[in-house]
Amino acid sequence: MKKIIALVLCAVMLLSFCACANTAKKLTKAEVESALSGCDGVLEAKGKEDNVKSFTFTMTDVSAEDLSDSDFLQDAFTQTILHDAFKMSGASSREIKAGKTRVPVNCIFFLIAGEDDLPSIADLSEMAVNIISKGETIERNGWKLSATIDQKNDSVTFKVKK
Repeated sequence: MKKIIALVLCAVMLLSFCACANTAKKLTKAEVESALSGCDGVLEAKGKEDNVKSFTFTMTDVSAEDLSDSDFLQDAFTQTILHDAFKMSGASSREIKAGKTRVPVNCIFFLIAGEDDLPSIADLSEMAVNIISKGETIERNGWKLSATIDQKNDSVTFKVKK
């Protein structure tokens, strides 16, 4: 009798785990393409047209060394935000190149997080630094976002998967 009860409980737990695994926000290829259309890079999506399972976005022509330096990257984000918002010319070409990596992180974050999770610009910049320079992974609505810096090819690849 105890074995039957244990077996039934295991089956119920297994079914609940399976149900939780499919709770990730559903994304279409068109939504992913649209979200990243203003970013310089190469998108590779896997899955069906109406149900993307994972995607990568690779940016080339960036300095891997600069992206690995979290202090430099945070400063680059600040300088490029000021440059874009106020047309200030204080950002160097290195900072502008590094600062452009913030945009895909923001676009992907808003795509997977949804309207209810709207952090401040400062929080978005800090999150981007943590993902790019420090190798952290964030998770929102069943999706995981991480980044890998390729030192040899001076590129960064953002990986998003359920």
